[in-house]
This record gives sequence, C-alpha cells and structure tokens, in this order.
Amino acid sequence: MATLEIGAGRGALTRHLAAAAPENARVLAVEVDYDLIPGLESLAAEHPCVRPVQSDVLDIDLPALLTADDVAPPIRVVGNVPYNITTPILTWLLAHASYWDRAIVMTQKEVADRLATTPGTAGCGSISVFVHYHATVKRLFDVGVGAFTPRPRVRSSVIEITPREAPAVDVADPDLFFTVTRQAFQQRRKMLRGALRPLGADASLAVEGAGIDPTRRGETLSIEEFAAIANCLHDARTVT
Repeated sequence: MATLEIGAGRGALTRHLAAAAPENARVLAVEVDYDLIPGLESLAAEHPCVRPVQSDVLDIDLPALLTADDVAPPIRVVGNVPYNITTPILTWLLAHASYWDRAIVMTQKEVADRLATTPGTAGCGSISVFVHYHATVKRLFDVGVGAFTPRPRVRSSVIEITPREAPAVDVADPDLFFTVTRQAFQQRRKMLRGALRPLGADASLAVEGAGIDPTRRGETLSIEEFAAIANCLHDARTVT
C-alpha cells in the first residue's frame, strides 16, 4: 500500500506516515516548494519508504508516478488542502479516482461543510453536487486554530472522501450535467428559470420537462433532480 501526501511541507505528517507504514509501503510526499525538498530528502534518508516529489500535485501524471515507483493501485491520499485550490485539487483527485480508494484531507471548515452537505439541503453548492456525484463524503473532526503555528484566522475540518463504484446518478452527458449545476448556483438567489436562462430557452423547457417547479432555487434540488433536468436538456438537443 502506498500513500500520496499532498503538500508535505516540512514533513511533520510525513514522519508519522513513514513510522506507521507497513513493510514495503511507500509514502509519496508531494511538495511544490523546492526549498522544502532537502528536508524531505533528509527524512527519506531516515525512512527509505519516503519518496519526495517536487511538483505541484495538479501537474502530476499519477499513473506514471505509480509506475515509476512500482506501486500498484489503489493508494491512499492525505493532505492539507489550501482553500484557494480546493476545487482544482478535488477535481484532479476525482479524475484519478480509479487509482485511490480513500482520501483524508483537511480543508477550511466552511469548505468542508459545503462538501459534506447533501445536495438539496441548505448550504450546498455546485461543488457539493460535483463531489457527491463521484464520491461519498464523511466529516471526521474539526481542528481548532490552536493546533497551528502561527494561528490561522479560519477553522479547519478533516473529511474522508471515498470514490463511488459508479456515479450517484445516471446522466447521458456528465459535462452537460455539471454545466447545469454550476449555472444553477452561479447566482444562488435566482430561481431556476432565471439562473438557467444563459443556457438557452431549451433549458427552461428541460426544467418543466423534468417536472420541476421553475421558481425553485438550485440549492433546493436533489442530485437526482439535477440529473433529470440535464437528461431532458440532452434529449432535446439530440433530437434531429
């Protein structure tokens, strides 16, 4: 079993991962800051299971990395995910979901709240729909500001993400599905008939075709209702 650590930094977590790693395991410690790599290399000298990887995680060819280290998937993923790149990192992870089976990540508490919120309930957003389409999310615990030096201005939470064996809903065109969900949340206070207007008149017809009240707002729709709208819109656009 191998672990991919996103943002290894000075190796505080890396050291614990290495100490707990079973024989022949690997800890792929990814760190974008070149100046921090010597410290990780020193740690690797103490723990041969550690392999420092100097790269932005978003630039990593994960299949090639695993092949180069003779690592067979699935792997585990851990990391402290910065707020400003949470969505790109989650998108990257879920695009490689066939290579890992569990991710334990820490992010800003407000972001964790949204990720863990079930689509259709207050507080959800397009990222909630995106993640729940691909995976299940479980909140593990919150982390107080006193756990960090220096103390941050925001609270953090640790969540567990587990890829689904199959998407949560059946959609004819996933790209169209995510376009619909993003548009529905782009202006959260707008009703569906207004929020989806930029997608064309057929989008409003798709809402009605799905049997959904066009005066509802995006955050009230379940993932199944979003799928119904997207599939109706797909069918309308493929009719010749």
